[in-house]
Amino acid sequence: MKNTKIILCCAIVVAVFATACQSVDRTKADLIKKYEKMITLNDYQSACFYLQEYLFLDSNNLGYMDSLARHYIALNNLLAAEEMAKKVVAKQPNNEDMQGVLATVAMQRGDVPTALGIYEKLYSNTKDYKYLYAQGITYVEGGANDRGLAIAEELLAVPDSDIKTLEVNRLSSAGKQQIKLKAAALLIMGAVQLQTEKPNTAKAYEYLKACLELQPDFEVAQNLVNQVFKGKQ
Repeated sequence: MKNTKIILCCAIVVAVFATACQSVDRTKADLIKKYEKMITLNDYQSACFYLQEYLFLDSNNLGYMDSLARHYIALNNLLAAEEMAKKVVAKQPNNEDMQGVLATVAMQRGDVPTALGIYEKLYSNTKDYKYLYAQGITYVEGGANDRGLAIAEELLAVPDSDIKTLEVNRLSSAGKQQIKLKAAALLIMGAVQLQTEKPNTAKAYEYLKACLELQPDFEVAQNLVNQVFKGKQ
């Protein structure tokens, strides 16, 4: 009789555990469904909420931690983005995207040396031109215009720079877009003209116009023109 009770108790425990696991799985699936719905609506605040709730239940899911860090950047929540990116990098040291998030956070805080160090290491390891472009932009934003121009010249010197592309983040969404190397270089050159002690807006517009003629869908260039020249193209 005693053995029978033990067996019955074990069976009950197993059944309860199985039910609990099924309940957690259903909750996780529901949270991801809600998260994906918010992404389609471009509601990143709500998307972050559902993803946070999911990660409370599955704290080792690096893929969703990666996504959450990107969304935090889009929401300009630098502290949360940095914390999440560091968690991913601790387990995936070669995760380029999360290294990029850490560089973005550093740049937003005005820590140019840290941002440049990350981009220089990424370019050295990958030879991906997007990290060379990121260095150029970072130099210009940090006031090192000569270094920024040197990067622009390096991009222009790449054979077929008007055909080969690099990847940049879109401003209108969380997606990416391919930008011609020459267009990227022209953007840097235009930005330099706006960052000098006496901004040369005419020269800047000349470079940005050439940039958009080559790459009409370059959102960063479009945004800069709209900001500085009030949409003049």
